[in-house]
Amino acid sequence: MRALIADPDPQRSRRVGTACAARGLVVDRATQGAEALERALKHPPDLVVCPDNLAVIDGGRLAHILRGNPRTQGVVFLYLLQDELDAPVGMNLRDRLVVAPWEEKELLEQLDEALEQDSTVPEVRQEREVEGNLAQISLLDLLQLFHLTRKTGTVRLLREGDVPGTVVVQDGEVIDATVPGGESGSIHGAKALFRLMALGEGRFEFLPGNLGTARRIDTPTRTLLLEGARQLDETGRFRQQLPSPELRVRLAKPLDQLPPAAHPLTREVLEAAEGASTVQEIVDRVPFPDYQVLRTLHALLLRGVLEEQALVLPQAAAPEDATEHGLLVAQQVRCIQDWAAAQRPPIAGPVRVPVIFSDDGALQALLDALSEFPGVRSPVAERERPGLVHRVRPLAEILLDDPVSLCLVTLPSDERFRPVWSLVSYGMWGAIEVLSQPLSEASERTEPVRSRLETSGRPLVRLVVGGSSVDTPTEDDDGILGVERSVVGLPDQAGEERRAAVHALFARLIP
Repeated sequence: MRALIADPDPQRSRRVGTACAARGLVVDRATQGAEALERALKHPPDLVVCPDNLAVIDGGRLAHILRGNPRTQGVVFLYLLQDELDAPVGMNLRDRLVVAPWEEKELLEQLDEALEQDSTVPEVRQEREVEGNLAQISLLDLLQLFHLTRKTGTVRLLREGDVPGTVVVQDGEVIDATVPGGESGSIHGAKALFRLMALGEGRFEFLPGNLGTARRIDTPTRTLLLEGARQLDETGRFRQQLPSPELRVRLAKPLDQLPPAAHPLTREVLEAAEGASTVQEIVDRVPFPDYQVLRTLHALLLRGVLEEQALVLPQAAAPEDATEHGLLVAQQVRCIQDWAAAQRPPIAGPVRVPVIFSDDGALQALLDALSEFPGVRSPVAERERPGLVHRVRPLAEILLDDPVSLCLVTLPSDERFRPVWSLVSYGMWGAIEVLSQPLSEASERTEPVRSRLETSGRPLVRLVVGGSSVDTPTEDDDGILGVERSVVGLPDQAGEERRAAVHALFARLIP
C-alpha cells in the first residue's frame, strides 16, 4: 500500500510519514496541492494525509479531482484540521480527520481506521431498512456509500409525509430515479436523480431487494455522481441569475419565425415554451437536467427570444441583426453551437477558453476591453482582480443564444500550476495568450504553458497589449511572436479601435 503525505509542515510530515512507514506503507511526499496531484496521478496512493488548506489546490478539491479519476477513485483521505468546522463539505464517509494539536495517539488511531478496509465503510444490512436524515448525509454521499458496498434496493426520499422521489440501485449502480409529477407526469432517469440530489432536507429510507425495475440510466454511477455534484455547485453559484420557477414567460415571436436552434436542448426549450406559461412547467417538460434548462432559459431571456408575459424585456425590441453589433456574429455563434453539439457527450454549458498571460497588467487589459461589450458577464469583483494572476478561475462568460456559452478561464504560467494545465485545457475550444511589453520577456514567461496548449491542436490567438492596430505587429516582433501564429494588437485606450481589436481577436479564435 502507498501513502501520500501532502503537508508544508516538515516536522508534522515526518511524524505522519514515520507512522505510515511503521505500518508497512510506501511513503511519498508533497508540500502543496498541485505537487500532490501530480504525484498521485503518477503513483496512485491508497491514502492521502493532508491539511485542508493546501496551497494552489486545497484538500477538498484534491479529493474531488482524484476521485474523478478511475486510477485513484478509491483513495482515502485523512485531513489535519485546525477546527472541525474546517472539514471539507464533500468529505467522503470513508475519510478521517484529526483536529489540532494533532495528538500522537489520536493521529495513529485515525490512521489505523483509515487503513482498515473493513471499517472504512459502514455495513448496510440487507435484512432491515436503513433510514436517516438528509441534513446529516446527502443523497449524493448515500449513493456513493451504496456504490462502494454494491447494494441493491430502493432509496425512498420523504418530506412532510410525501414521497418526493425514489432512486433504484442494483449492485451499487444507479439504474433509475423517479420524481412523481403533476400536470406533466412523473419524471424519470438522470433528470429526476439530479433534482433529488438538490434536496437539502427530509428523510430517506433504504429498502433492500431487487424489484425488477427497468434500467433508465446507463451512465456509470461514478460519472453520474460527479456530474450531480458539479450541477449543485453551479446552481449555487448562479442561483441569483436563474429565473424563478413562478416566472411566466412566452416566445417573443412565433416558433416558425425564429432561426433554427443548433443544440437539441435549445430546441426542446423553445418547443416547450409554446405550450407552457411558467418556468417550472418548461423545466418539467424538457427531459434535460433542470440546471441546464434554467441556464438555457436565462440565455434566451437575455437575448429577447423569450420575454416575461407581464413585462417585455428590453432585449426583445432589438433588431434581428443585433448579434452583428455584439462581440460575436451569428456565424460564430452557430459554429460554437454546432461544435458543442457534436461532442460526445454533447456540451450543454460553458465551453472553456483558457487565457494565459504574461502578468497581471496584461490580464487586466483584456478584462477591461471585454467589459465594453454588453453580452459579456464577468464574475470577477474589482477587489479580486489583483489576485487573479495566482488563481485558476472564470474570468468572463460570453452568453450565446443557447445553453452553450464561452467561458474564459485564467490559467497561470507559474510552474506550480503545471498539474492543472491539462485539466483546464481538456475539451477546450481554443486559447488566448495575452502579452505585455517588452515582448521578449513576456513571451518567455508564458512559454511553458503555451507549449502545453499548442499540443492540443486547437486555435491559439496571441493578444499584444499596447498595439496600435488589429494587424500583426511589425517585422521586428516576428521573431518573438512567430509569424505563423495569429496575433492581434490591443490599443491602450477604450474606444472603437479597441473594440475592433477584440472583434479581430475572436474572429481569429472562431473563424
